[in-house]
Amino acid sequence: MPNTYRLKVVDAPEPGAAKIIVDFDAPGTKVMEAHDPAAGDLYCGQCGALLVTGMPRQPIRNAVIRCKLCRAYNDPGSATAV
Repeated sequence: MPNTYRLKVVDAPEPGAAKIIVDFDAPGTKVMEAHDPAAGDLYCGQCGALLVTGMPRQPIRNAVIRCKLCRAYNDPGSATAV
C-alpha cells in the first residue's frame, strides 16, 4: 500500500509569486496521476479529497494544488504522513 499524506492548507499565492497553481476543471478530485508504485497519495488538508496519486512529491513541491471539491489551496512541499 502506498504512503498517504495530508497536505497543509495555505493561503492563495499572491499574484506574481513564484508558485505554480495547479487548478483545472475536470471530473473527479484528482488533479494529477502517475504510476510510480513507490510514490504516495496526496490528500487535501481541508476536506480529505484525493488530489494526487502515484506521483513523487519532488517535481511538484513548488506548486500549490487547489482542491476541486472544497477549493482550498494545498502545499505539496508541506505534507504530513497519515
